[in-house]
Amino acid sequence: MLKALEADSGVASTMLTPMERLGDEARRRIDGLVSVRTYLDSLRRDGLLNDAVDVLTYLLPKQYAIAWGCECWQSAQTDGTADPIEMSALAAAQRWLKDPSEDHRRAALQLADRLGFKTAGAWLAAAAGWSGGTMLPSGEYEVPPPPGLSGNAVAAALKLTAAAHPARYDEQLAQFIDRALTTFAPGPV
Repeated sequence: MLKALEADSGVASTMLTPMERLGDEARRRIDGLVSVRTYLDSLRRDGLLNDAVDVLTYLLPKQYAIAWGCECWQSAQTDGTADPIEMSALAAAQRWLKDPSEDHRRAALQLADRLGFKTAGAWLAAAAGWSGGTMLPSGEYEVPPPPGLSGNAVAAALKLTAAAHPARYDEQLAQFIDRALTTFAPGPV
């Protein structure tokens, strides 16, 4: 589905050079002879899971990244005690996914702001809110969000979701990464 994530795509990992959030080790591994998928697989295999999540949110189109983030958050709610406020933030992001209107985008961003960007759900709502338009309230100057901001918010949501169970953090991120690769690059994971 996404060419760069296909195992045999041949898309060089050098396309990731502009990424600012990569750790030093992940940055050293970028190589014109290494495909994005091989690079991503090596990050996952060697436990550089935060970097792998950042790469995926950089590569995925905004709607795909937000949908992935929502699915991962929902899959992590295994004890059935999801906070109602978190659920409302998730619902705001999902409303925007179903109907990416300006009203839904603004509502998601306003909710994330009211929640103080402190929870995974708030970050998913922020990701929808930063998917386009302006970052300022209506009637203000137009300040478009930077291109990678929505993806950064999804990455924050995924990491916060995994951090809810610190002993399982790496296992949870690995499952999230596998979910993305299975969904957006069918083939062996």
